[in-house]
Amino acid sequence: MQRMRTPEARALWALALPSVLLLTSCGTPDVGETINAQAHGTIYFELGKPAIYIDPSGFRIGGSACRRGQPGLLSPEYVRIEHLSPTGEIIEHVRAYLPEMLLRSYQRCSSYSATVTWKFQPGETVNVCFERGKSCPPASLAQPAAAAP
Repeated sequence: MQRMRTPEARALWALALPSVLLLTSCGTPDVGETINAQAHGTIYFELGKPAIYIDPSGFRIGGSACRRGQPGLLSPEYVRIEHLSPTGEIIEHVRAYLPEMLLRSYQRCSSYSATVTWKFQPGETVNVCFERGKSCPPASLAQPAAAAP
């Protein structure tokens, strides 16, 4: 079967290609800046390492959480995002809403995002965990995450 190549289809591709290229370039990491990042899940919920993007008003920090099993458990409602000093002390923190992982629709995962105006110095870390009303578990040797524009 051969596709018909019409002028309308070519025009559509001509309009769509720059949008695809723009979206692709937005996700490209800035090699010059890296920020240590880590996440702490639980035995019932996995929390992925956060992605850190440069935002016009600072940084956007986002990631995902997935249910490991136990479909009867309610999903966590918030994620705590901490900015840690090189010695592990909390400099500041924010709470990000985590949409519910619905049981009836078999939605295993959900994602969170928060915009912060933090100023990062070398050796500082972003530490993420589920909000429990207290600080996250201590940071370990974190792997740097490249900040993307």
